[in-house]
Amino acid sequence: MNIFSKIFSALKGGANEMGEAIVDANAIRIFEQELRDARADLAKAKESEVSLVASRKQSEAKLAHITQQISEYENHARKALEQGNENLALETAGRVASLQNEHTRLQADIGGLQASCEKIRQQVSKTEREIQEMENHLAQVKATDSVQKAQESIHSNILAGSSSVTSAKESLERIKAKQAAFDARQAAAEELATQDDLDKQLADAGIKKNGVSAQDVLAKLRSE
Repeated sequence: MNIFSKIFSALKGGANEMGEAIVDANAIRIFEQELRDARADLAKAKESEVSLVASRKQSEAKLAHITQQISEYENHARKALEQGNENLALETAGRVASLQNEHTRLQADIGGLQASCEKIRQQVSKTEREIQEMENHLAQVKATDSVQKAQESIHSNILAGSSSVTSAKESLERIKAKQAAFDARQAAAEELATQDDLDKQLADAGIKKNGVSAQDVLAKLRSE
């Protein structure tokens, strides 16, 4: 059964790839293809089984017909003997003998076909179980592979995110420093504006003079 040899070889090869499949995406694709090939070969084996069953049924129908003919020609031979027609009885007996030989050959053929059908049926059933088991393993492997890829992606994102967070923190500190400098300048400007306003009010009231005038200098010189 070359078909079944191919199927079992594919399943064996697929099983050997399963360990690598978790870390090797190509191995998963190879294993999937091997399972598809095994399914295709299994379908061919089922077609062969159907053909064998059909052949067996045809042979069984032919056997039933020959059995009926044997019975009929035996009756014809008896009647020929009863009539004393020895030659006709002998010729009819020859036909019976030929039919009996054909009957024996067909029985042997049917037995062989029955054995082949049973063997293929067992192999098909076993192979279906093997393929189903491998497909279950494949589903587990693919699920594990997906989880590991997700974990790897998360890990990569965390590393990238860590760098991004650091960069964002630095940007935030620069923004805060800039805002603090602006606030300091605003406070200083407001303080100076308040001081200037106070000095002006004092000057207007004659309490405080703004600077030294020429008259002040002359007054000082005269007093010396």
